[in-house]
Amino acid sequence: MFRCLPQMALVGVQNGCWSRFSTVPTLNNRGIPPRRCAACAKRNWKVGDSTPAQRPGNVDGKRDDERYVTFLGGLFFTGATVGTLLNAIPSQAGMLHYDAFPIQIMWTDSSLLVPPFMGAFYVVIGGLFPLLDSYLNVWDRAALYKITWEKLILSFAALTGMFQITALMYHSGVPYWAMSISLCLISVANWELFDGTTQGLILGALCGMGVELIEAPLLDLFHPWHYMHPDMAGVPSFLIWCNVFYTPFLANLSRKLFDSTKS
Repeated sequence: MFRCLPQMALVGVQNGCWSRFSTVPTLNNRGIPPRRCAACAKRNWKVGDSTPAQRPGNVDGKRDDERYVTFLGGLFFTGATVGTLLNAIPSQAGMLHYDAFPIQIMWTDSSLLVPPFMGAFYVVIGGLFPLLDSYLNVWDRAALYKITWEKLILSFAALTGMFQITALMYHSGVPYWAMSISLCLISVANWELFDGTTQGLILGALCGMGVELIEAPLLDLFHPWHYMHPDMAGVPSFLIWCNVFYTPFLANLSRKLFDSTKS
């Protein structure tokens, strides 16, 4: 308590902290300038302070609500554009056919529903990473968010390659159980290489099962598209591992976007 009650250069101690009277405090009896506690710093903040990051409710110089709007908007835009282009790979392989609002993207079948669906997918899964990171990576959070462009591009290239491998196995008639085993092993290696966090495993499992649990009744009720050779509730079973494989790229994209919104 007494660390917030130093001797004042101008007047005596009154209700708290030296910063309320002078920005040049006197030295204590050991020749060390007195320190101001975080509670006093927050209490004494006033409109006009020159450092936005010191304002209550701000994070890294930007308000939380503004930061999350920018962050989630970036995720949605990336999903609606990049995610839609990636989604054209299984369509080109003949895995599915679009029944509602069909269009052509890069000489492949797609739908006007795909961009908003992919944008929502990126927002939900990518938006959860900062929340879980704040609870499960307390000590190395700063290092976790130092995502380089090289790592992000490599994880995207790995994701694209996985889609191509899946399309090749599907087109070659590989049994679904063999495709599932192969994609499971590739997904584990992809997680270890580009993520390696506990929250990555959690969201990978959520993504793998959750997407298909949502997609199956959606296809049954509204018929926006259909798969040519489903074997599990209207969807191919190997798609679970495709969704799991997707997660490390979303982790790197999410952390990169979230870190860029702090400035």
